Amino acid sequence: MSAEHRIGLLTGASSGIGAAAAAALARTGMQLGLVCRTPEKARETVDRVRAETGNDALEPFAADFTELRQVRALASDVAQRLPGLDVLVNNAGCYRHSRSTTPDGHETVFGVNHLAPFLLTRLLLPLLRGNPPARIVNVASDAHFRGTIEFEDLDWSDRNYAWFKVYAQSKLGNVLTTRELARRLRSTDEAGIRVFAMHPGVVNTNLFRNRHPIDFFARIARRFFLDPDTSAAAIVRLAVDPAFDDLTGGYFDLDRPKRPSREARDDGVAERLWTVSERRVDLGADLF
Repeated sequence: MSAEHRIGLLTGASSGIGAAAAAALARTGMQLGLVCRTPEKARETVDRVRAETGNDALEPFAADFTELRQVRALASDVAQRLPGLDVLVNNAGCYRHSRSTTPDGHETVFGVNHLAPFLLTRLLLPLLRGNPPARIVNVASDAHFRGTIEFEDLDWSDRNYAWFKVYAQSKLGNVLTTRELARRLRSTDEAGIRVFAMHPGVVNTNLFRNRHPIDFFARIARRFFLDPDTSAAAIVRLAVDPAFDDLTGGYFDLDRPKRPSREARDDGVAERLWTVSERRVDLGADLF
């Protein structure tokens, strides 16, 4: 599937699904920015993908998504170094077995998995608006079916930390943001931008490297994990295949449409989370 004249940006590009997606997107021929946590890792990733695919139109970008100032700096760097943007894949994510907070004071999993891509997407919309029909692919998870948005305690500061519920909340945030962004884009002149959320399958990556070592069930489940290349192929299709043009705002299991959870379909929750997220990242509504 060729995307030779397109320009893309992929976060979380150094390992797991991100590494596989970086190679798969590069093989389409698109000019591609690869975002990793450090400049060193970004350069290493670009060198590896270039060697694997022969695509020389690769650019390294660095940002630690635990710090929103670095997300802002990343958006500025992308705007300066790329002439536009046709594809944005929000893939970077994390999990924590115990509670921690970001330098901005947010619970880390919610901050990295939801607030950081929310902010990055908002800041990059002007670049995407210049290149319709642009695509935004948010890598979410079926974990969202077990999640609920705890508006009264989004940072889990007043309760016992339940790692899976925290992770599920952040992934539900991805699905709700996808739905709300699609709704807002449809009400503007920017309806040419398509936005999708997808479950990448249960993939054997290092996302859960902090899992408790005695978690027997996690070790057993690894036998049934997908290869990251399967997830990467679905990301590429959602990013470039015109067959998905009429499905904006949708949720997908790999590249198959799937009905998300009841809360994920609640427009009131989606709008409220959007407003709360704008406040959390200190972003004015006038930037939409």
